[in-house]
Amino acid sequence: QSAQQRDSAATPPTGREAARLQAAAGPNAGAWLYGSVGQTMPQLWLGPQSFRAFVRFRLGVAVIPEGRACIGCGVRQGAGTDMHGDHTLACTGGGWKTRGHNHVADVIAAFARNAAATVAREQCLFADNAKRLDVIVSLPADPTRRFLVDVAITHPLSASTLARKEVGPGVAATLYERQKRHKYDADIAAHNSAAGESDTFVLVPAVFDTFSAMSESANAFLDALTKSWALMSGLPLAVAVRIMRLRVSHAVARMTGGHLAAAAASLGGL
Repeated sequence: QSAQQRDSAATPPTGREAARLQAAAGPNAGAWLYGSVGQTMPQLWLGPQSFRAFVRFRLGVAVIPEGRACIGCGVRQGAGTDMHGDHTLACTGGGWKTRGHNHVADVIAAFARNAAATVAREQCLFADNAKRLDVIVSLPADPTRRFLVDVAITHPLSASTLARKEVGPGVAATLYERQKRHKYDADIAAHNSAAGESDTFVLVPAVFDTFSAMSESANAFLDALTKSWALMSGLPLAVAVRIMRLRVSHAVARMTGGHLAAAAASLGGL
């Protein structure tokens, strides 16, 4: 090994590369790799193209051919600007984020029902506005508390996120929580003040990044949901935790890998 190679290997990564390594180490970001406990259903595994695209993305290897138009918004990207898929994953065009968001919300709702929780979908609970919650959950152990789950997907390597220079495992997802709390906090405080302990709202900004890492609130809520599910199903808690985290992580990995694979395929890549 040459001195130049040794110096390069010893140089700490910076910028996007440092942020990528941090994002790949986020809470739950590797759970999709475990495989589905006791299940062989094809929908619980990534397909070959999605798997290839997601692994390349996580490793920092180019996924998208250079200088092509985004499949979401149609804007042509400059040479080298989206080879890792950062614009593709941050772009809101084409509806891919909405589909991925809905899939993650479906997974959470399904687990809540398995835990014998009372579950409602896509409801507005505030009379003075049209703010709508993705999943509303009341666990059997405490039916007086309603968890208001608002799912969101964020990309930790987008230009806007990197510009903030706040990096760390799962940090992008947790930072996005602030926006969600700002959106709902006043309404929830007003409701809780009026209703008292008989009907308490608890906001859960369930934010996941494109590496499948989750925010602090999502992590805490899924822990509570998993304990309830294990109790109702008789599963050992360790098994329930693994299944729950795998399914949620897989939902995000399938969304990310599938979108990158579609983008690459439409441009002659992968």
